[in-house]
Amino acid sequence: MSLKDLSNAGTSTTMAIKGAACGIRPDLDEMSPDTAFDFSAAKDFLEENQAVTKETIKNVKDTKKLAK
Repeated sequence: MSLKDLSNAGTSTTMAIKGAACGIRPDLDEMSPDTAFDFSAAKDFLEENQAVTKETIKNVKDTKKLAK
């Protein structure tokens, strides 16, 4: 995500939630009918981050080999 993307980011109010800590979830009774979630970029985001994580793990392992 570039700075240009951030400058064009939308704004919203806080979402009504139920639960606490790890159990936080949307309060469906408080959500308006026009509430929506856009997960269209989720797959690309996941693949990008998995690749970065795999590369980081490889680099850590290589660094440990060099240290021995």
